[in-house]
Amino acid sequence: MKRTLGLTLLLFTVVAAFCFPHLKLDDASAYGSYPVSNRSTGLNYPTIQSAIDASSTSDGNIIFVNKGIYVENITIYKSIMLIGEDRAQTVINGNQTEIVVLITAQRVLVRNFTIRNGIAGVFVDHSNNTRVMDNNVVNCIPHTVREYGFQQGIRVQYSFNCLIQNNLVANNAVAGILVSDSSNFTVSRNRVFSNGLSTSSYGLNANASSYGVISYNDVAENGYDGIGLGNGSRFCTIIGNNITNNNIMNIWVDSGSRDNLIYGNNIIMKWVQAGVANNVLNQWDSGIEGNYWSNHTGTDTNYDGIIDSFYSIYANNTDHFPLSGMLHSYLAYKDQVVDVITDSGVDNLVFSESNSSVKMSVSSIAPDRTEDFCRIRIPHSLMAEPYNVTVDGVEPVYVNYTLKDDGASRWIYLRYSHSAHEIIIDGTQPLDVIPPAVSVLSPEYLVYTQNIVSLILVTDEETSWIGYSLDNVKNVTISGNVTLSELPDGPHELTVYANDTVGNMGRSETIYFTVKTQTEIPFIVWILLAALIIPAVGGLAILAYKRSGKQRGQGKK
Repeated sequence: MKRTLGLTLLLFTVVAAFCFPHLKLDDASAYGSYPVSNRSTGLNYPTIQSAIDASSTSDGNIIFVNKGIYVENITIYKSIMLIGEDRAQTVINGNQTEIVVLITAQRVLVRNFTIRNGIAGVFVDHSNNTRVMDNNVVNCIPHTVREYGFQQGIRVQYSFNCLIQNNLVANNAVAGILVSDSSNFTVSRNRVFSNGLSTSSYGLNANASSYGVISYNDVAENGYDGIGLGNGSRFCTIIGNNITNNNIMNIWVDSGSRDNLIYGNNIIMKWVQAGVANNVLNQWDSGIEGNYWSNHTGTDTNYDGIIDSFYSIYANNTDHFPLSGMLHSYLAYKDQVVDVITDSGVDNLVFSESNSSVKMSVSSIAPDRTEDFCRIRIPHSLMAEPYNVTVDGVEPVYVNYTLKDDGASRWIYLRYSHSAHEIIIDGTQPLDVIPPAVSVLSPEYLVYTQNIVSLILVTDEETSWIGYSLDNVKNVTISGNVTLSELPDGPHELTVYANDTVGNMGRSETIYFTVKTQTEIPFIVWILLAALIIPAVGGLAILAYKRSGKQRGQGKK
């Protein structure tokens, strides 16, 4: 009997191994119609955490989450990309407990979610090269005194080279964004408002951190300060932010935080614009431009857009070039930015690459003036001299084409009557120093069931050389679209590079895809197989038992 049963079980094992070479027991439920999918393995899961925990989920995988509400507190301890289908409708609800999203792995991406209702929203802990982008992080409220003061909407600690970009961080009880004990970080283009229920909270702070960039954020109406540097933060740059009406002060620099550069910000508040602790020294202007301070009034007698008198923040902390109007920054072409300082309203700005011109509409916003001004910084890589400025098709009241030039950009200053106008600045085609834009149309962030994948790319200008790097291997030169063949099963990453005809090199976004040539068999087949084999095993066992009993009966005779 034992031999018969053993042979039957062996047969079952061999058949199962042949039919299901990749199936793991903890992934048995992954063949259902579930809302969370690992696009690198093709498996589906009922929850986000189960998709992360699955043994088939490995570093480099893409986990895609369909629209819906997921009541979970998740921990990301693998180097994955977690992407929601819709920023507003893909919701991770922390159910008023714990951290909603805890990241402890390296090279993680969290994108396109609404993350809400925990004691903290996103906590990046000892995680390097991680990106938190395009999320709504809202309504995180701690429940005990122990929790209070230690949790934020987004917190990054003991991490290197992390990017926090284009998030909405609002209505969190303690604070908006904190970067602590970290370096080489970037916090950019976030909206941070109405965070903090007490005066001990804040909008966006960096503590004991260095070599960070805090840029182009809108920070408003937070509990204590809008943007702060504390506990010895050094060599950070705060640039291009709109910091408005935070409850106590807009900028706070504290506790040995020195050697930081703060300029090009709009600082708007009725009361305290900025505060600085004793014996710390920071730079509040670039040597060309400082900040706009809403409570600093003064004359601009030399018509350069800079108030004649300095703005003193605290002892040894002075803005030597305070702006006489608010600063507006526009991404005009590729990565080229045009800065406009004006006491007008700016309705829009458009750059035409074909005829090298900037067009913008301005409107009057203060009734007590007869003239308004614009101070405009134009990169040489965008437009070259000579320039010609018109206001509604005619010469402006006053124009200075040579206000300032630092070798990379030219500053132009003009004045015009206090009214709505169309301003056009015409230039000439510049020397080409802008790299080509490279886009990869194929492969995509998908699973491919063949080991042959088409590489299809486009560039925005003529190229003299194109090459690609697959899985961080040295560049392979190509002349155009090619076929990538003999790709091994597993995750891959691809980056394409291109030189234009004058030698500027551009690169594509890195594309992550997976090759999986062996087809998974649905879990239902397991059930059918079991329905066929188990009765056969039982029948063989009964037959063997009867045969054994018959042999014992014959032996007694």
